[in-house]
Amino acid sequence: MVVWKGKEYTVEVSVGTSVETLRPIKVNVEGEPDILDSPEFTGRIAVRIANFDGVTPDGSAPIPTSPYFGPTQRLCSIQIQGRFKRDWTANDLMWGNEFDNKLRIPKLAGPALKFIQATIDPSLEADLHADKPWARSPLIATMNTVLAKNSTDGSEITPDKPLSLPEWPSPKGEHIPEDTMLGIPQRTQMDVNERRKHLAKEQVRKEVIIHPYQVWNFDFFNPFLDFANFKIRLPAVKMSVNMIKYSNGEPLRYACKSRDHKVTFFLVQFSLLEKENGAVKPLQPVASAELKKEKKEKKEK
Repeated sequence: MVVWKGKEYTVEVSVGTSVETLRPIKVNVEGEPDILDSPEFTGRIAVRIANFDGVTPDGSAPIPTSPYFGPTQRLCSIQIQGRFKRDWTANDLMWGNEFDNKLRIPKLAGPALKFIQATIDPSLEADLHADKPWARSPLIATMNTVLAKNSTDGSEITPDKPLSLPEWPSPKGEHIPEDTMLGIPQRTQMDVNERRKHLAKEQVRKEVIIHPYQVWNFDFFNPFLDFANFKIRLPAVKMSVNMIKYSNGEPLRYACKSRDHKVTFFLVQFSLLEKENGAVKPLQPVASAELKKEKKEKKEK
């Protein structure tokens, strides 16, 4: 919980295969990932947040941390294990943020974005000033850790049935290893930096085929999202952004979609909630037109 301008705020985490199917989940629960299934994807997902003090689906006390964090500087983790139900290329599958309404963007967000594109994720594309802001990268390229395996299940693959998955690789919060030998053609095993550099080229991504018989494990983590204090630590410029102030009430939603946006595979949403009289309520976004008016008035002053 964080107090800002005399009001109390907390966070709720939801997952789903569409905005309509988003459901709240528990955070920092090891060995019990949430199960997702749709006509396009079968998977498991676990979310971890350091110093978590947010909302739980059943009203139970939140689990504040996980052995996953250990001595690392990581502040959150989204771990996924899953199978796609038809062939895709590595250029087709995208991962990133999407918002339904305009944001209040701090001035230093631009330099921070350029720093990420230059040093961390060369495939990152973004338009943070759009009426519906977004930032996304090719899934297989951007993930911090990728582990590709082959399924031993030879049963028929149909959209209406969940696909089988092997055991969850992190029953006690273990980190998955980087190993894409069974998913990306390569002469010697690449580390994360080599993978990102290799997949920065569009033609290379188009040649990497994601098959239904493959089991993909991803871990998306960073030291920038600080949900304990509702801040985003901007790299390079060494400053933090208040999520409550700049989010305009918008949830922070991560989406795995096809590049043309026609298919949604899975979503993870972090919603800021206001606490009032023992209850919680979602923040109400300010309409894009109102934000534009507000920005114009500031310039005129």
